[in-house]
Parts: sequence; C-alpha cells; structure tokens
Amino acid sequence: MRSMFFILLVVGTSLLAHGQIRTIRAQAYSGDAAACLKYSKAFFKGRLVEQDLDSAAIFLSRAKAGAKVEVWKSIAKAYAYGLGVEKSQDSAFVYLQFAANADDTEALLDLSEAYRFGHGVSKSDDLANHYLNVVAEKGEPDAQFLVGTIFVQSAFDAKKYSKGLKLLRQAAEKGHPQANFQLCGIFSERNTGTESDKYYSLVKAYAYSYAASQLGVPKALYYCAEARLKGRGTTQNDSLALVFMTQAADSFNYLPARNRMGNLYWDGTVTGQQEALLALQYYQSVKQSRISNVDQRAKAELGIHEVDQFLKQVQNYMLRAGGWIPVTAFDYRIRE
Repeated sequence: MRSMFFILLVVGTSLLAHGQIRTIRAQAYSGDAAACLKYSKAFFKGRLVEQDLDSAAIFLSRAKAGAKVEVWKSIAKAYAYGLGVEKSQDSAFVYLQFAANADDTEALLDLSEAYRFGHGVSKSDDLANHYLNVVAEKGEPDAQFLVGTIFVQSAFDAKKYSKGLKLLRQAAEKGHPQANFQLCGIFSERNTGTESDKYYSLVKAYAYSYAASQLGVPKALYYCAEARLKGRGTTQNDSLALVFMTQAADSFNYLPARNRMGNLYWDGTVTGQQEALLALQYYQSVKQSRISNVDQRAKAELGIHEVDQFLKQVQNYMLRAGGWIPVTAFDYRIRE
C-alpha cells in the first residue's frame, strides 16, 4: 500500500513538473526574460528537457536582452512620473524608444501614445498610427482594437473603414471584450440598405453584444436585455431579458440597469407585493448612488430627508394596498 502511494506521488510530481516546463517554454518563446532564464538553466542541466548547451546559450542571450528591455521600460516610467529622478518626458521618450526598437509590444503601444499626445516628442498622428499598426500586425488584440476604433471613425474613407472593421473582428475573435461591444454598436446603428439588410445588421449586433456580455461588459448585458424585451435582432423573451438585466444590475451594479429593473417591476412586467419591494430596492440603490456622486451643497438642494420620508410613505402605502404609485413622482424627487 505504501509503495503504491509512493508511485502515485512520483507520477503526480512528474506530471506537475512537465506541466510547469511546458508553461515556462511558452512564456520563454513569448519573450518573458525570467522564463528565458529558467528555460536556459533547464537545457544546461538537462532537467525535464534533453541537455542542449546550444539551446541553453540561445535562451540565456534572450534572457539578457529581455531583462535589458524591462530595465529600459522601468527607466522610462521613472522619468515619466518622476519616480526617484527628476521628471522628464524627453528622457522618458529616449528610453521608451530603446525598448520599442527591441520590438517590445508594451513599449510600442506607449510610443504610439507618446506621439499621439506629444509626450517628450512633437505630436504626430501619423507616427502614432504607424506604431499602432506595427503592433496590430503582430496580432496584439489591444492594438487591433485601438487601431480598428480609430479607422472606423473614418467613415468617408472606405479603405480605412474596411480595415478598421477587419481589425475589430480579429480582436473580437481573440476574445477582446470592448472590440465585441464596439462591433455591436457599429451594426446596431446601421440604417441603410433593404429591410432585410437592416434586420441582419441587428442580428449581428446582438451576436457581438452577447459575446461581450459573456466577457463581462455590463453595457452589453444591458443591450442584450433590451434586445430581448423588444425582439430586436433576436427573439422576444421577457424571462431572458430579466436574466440579463438582473446580472447587469446586481453583478456589475450598472445604474441604468438598476433603474430599468425598478421600471420593469413597477410597470406590470412582473407583478405582486414582492416585486414591488424589489422595485423599491432598485430605485433606492439608484438614489444612494446618485447622492454619493454630488457635493454637500447639491445634497442639501436634493433634500435627502424629504426623499427618505417619501420612500417610507411609498413603502407603507405598498404594504397596506399591495399596489404601487407613479414612477414619475419618485423620479421628480431624486432628479439631480
């Protein structure tokens, strides 16, 4: 029995170690300096890989180069924010260029931003877009999203617009949340072509919004809920609409969804005393969120005491009559 346990322990440890070396290998090939160093040591000692001194030397060289890039980026950040050195956008730009010249993705994105906003260098939208394109062509989803967003704004340049859509689709396929929701917005606003064309644009909009909702975008959940309520680009389904809206309201505390939930419970979509209590709960949470976003003077003008008294009256009325009162009266008192 003890020997069997020992065998299982050895096998389990071996599988874990092989899983770790696969992870290190993937990270090393992606350019991670620390992973390159670990992979080099593995080749040098023949640990979990066949001993290979040539490969050890190659990955050691990559580790040194990667470490140098990280140092350059750290120095650039220090100068940009004045961390331990005198703040200097010019010096930050110099070290950022060193890292970008080593084809570092993060540095290339930062370099693009430097050119766009003139941080340590003269502003140049052309160079900013050039460096974004360099990263986008490497397949970086964030860059594909950024470049795609810039290009689709060029509505009068068909070539740029088409390229922007292509980049956004590529980023969306790689699971970029905002790229999916951006595409939802593009297709939902299309109002050209035949009725069939318009319908299929809404179908695409819903599909992209659903993908974004599954990636944690609260606005996308809200869009899916409204689409289900109205049968816009998908089948009408109140129950599914409520699921999407509840998730946006409760999981992400998305205020428009919380306010909409109050309306849904009030207007008869779902009826009963429990639903009325839920409506009160959602409206009250919106009120509290609004109050927290205004200063003391605005709070005084809002009349917090009056609102609280009103809520108590509403609750008492509801408990006595099992009914509800117009939302407009409530909205009038919490308007900012």
